[in-house]
Amino acid sequence: MPKILVVDEDSKAVESLINVLESQDDLQISAVLNLNLALDRLADEFFHVVITDFSTHNHLEPTLLEQVIAQYSQTQCIIYATQGSISDA
Repeated sequence: MPKILVVDEDSKAVESLINVLESQDDLQISAVLNLNLALDRLADEFFHVVITDFSTHNHLEPTLLEQVIAQYSQTQCIIYATQGSISDA
């Protein structure tokens, strides 16, 4: 069963995304509301996919994508922008 970690500071966005994903029977979905909690979860367990909002990241820190690529090469990342465009995020 594929495991998905949703990372977004906006709890309503997390809830909406989980509602969509839960329509698929064979997914195990977890969610956290910030980068540090995401990194803690990734250190504790394997996830097939991380889904996160582009604007969730502290722009002074390495992005979640960079850290997943460096430390969890078997995990795929999906990044979306809720601001309409990346330049607005």
